[in-house]
Amino acid sequence: MIPKNYLKPANWQDFQIFIKDILNEKYEEGFDIYGRNGQAQDGIDILGRFHNNTIGTQCKRLDIDLTLKLIIDEIAKTDKSDLKLSKYIFATTCPRDKNIQKEIVEINTERRNNSLFEIELWFWETIEDEINGNLKIQTKYYENILSKIDPKFKELHILDAIRTGFHRPAFLTPFQFENSNNDFFQAIKDTQEFLNTGKLKNRNGEYIAGSLTYKWLTNPDDIRDMDYVAELLLQIRDYITKGTKEGRIKTCEGKDDCFCFKDGGKSEMKLDELRRSLLLYVNRIFTRNNMREISIRF
Repeated sequence: MIPKNYLKPANWQDFQIFIKDILNEKYEEGFDIYGRNGQAQDGIDILGRFHNNTIGTQCKRLDIDLTLKLIIDEIAKTDKSDLKLSKYIFATTCPRDKNIQKEIVEINTERRNNSLFEIELWFWETIEDEINGNLKIQTKYYENILSKIDPKFKELHILDAIRTGFHRPAFLTPFQFENSNNDFFQAIKDTQEFLNTGKLKNRNGEYIAGSLTYKWLTNPDDIRDMDYVAELLLQIRDYITKGTKEGRIKTCEGKDDCFCFKDGGKSEMKLDELRRSLLLYVNRIFTRNNMREISIRF
């Protein structure tokens, strides 16, 4: 991970565009600058939607200390507007302030009780965490920093993202303990998308890690092994889809969302075999790059 020595955007216009780019990476495309100069901004600078939730963001590039009054004043503008937000992000270049954090916790409790949107604070440290988790943002805005770091950094960033992508229950939990077929199937689809785009999501569709795709790896052996992993993911997805259609894989009786195998455990064994092979290929890459392997538990 890059040391946290990122320069802040030079002016408020650049800061808005910078945060817009981070939001579009974190929540998918669809976030844009709200309105134009001269129009009432309703207390927000950026507006977008994610999973039918409307998210508004206020950006404050400040060279003075942040005050609670400034946050409350901006929120009051949004409360008076006709915007129906699910979340309000207040992003600032100011450093983290525990006193403001405590006040916002209390304010959010009251707002929650009144069915109003809650406030999420992004101090500069929060924004740096978002930068550190996204190689595309680093490359676009901080290539000068990347160029001074070991050339292996991008490679390691991609490999770390791959570790995060496969170190999850869908690949670690034996099927006899897997309690949600929907979650498992969604995890497979999300991981396929991650290999294609470099964006990793959790089960709620929220961005949790990002990098360049594995095709940017420089070792042909690593790329070849990841191609095999992608093929195995497709085999797992197709096997479950076919097994469900043929009745070999069903939802357990009395339970809404768990696997029930109807072929004497053959499908369970096959899926474990495919996942084991997948992890073996992933671990070959980690071993080749002197990284710790993922433990195979079945």
